[in-house]
Amino acid sequence: MERVIEYLTPEEADRRDREFYASLTPQERLEIQATLIKNYYGFASRLERVLTVAELPQR
Repeated sequence: MERVIEYLTPEEADRRDREFYASLTPQERLEIQATLIKNYYGFASRLERVLTVAELPQR
């Protein structure tokens, strides 16, 4: 098998990424998301809920 290295512009790489993820089923996308969450947080059973209250100036 011959290995081929292909250099892409950032725009072309983004387009290929979008095409790849668009070709996945919703279940496959959720599995990828769960893997990313597990790798980042160290668990996948529950997400931390955070509420931030912003004070707005009076009108």
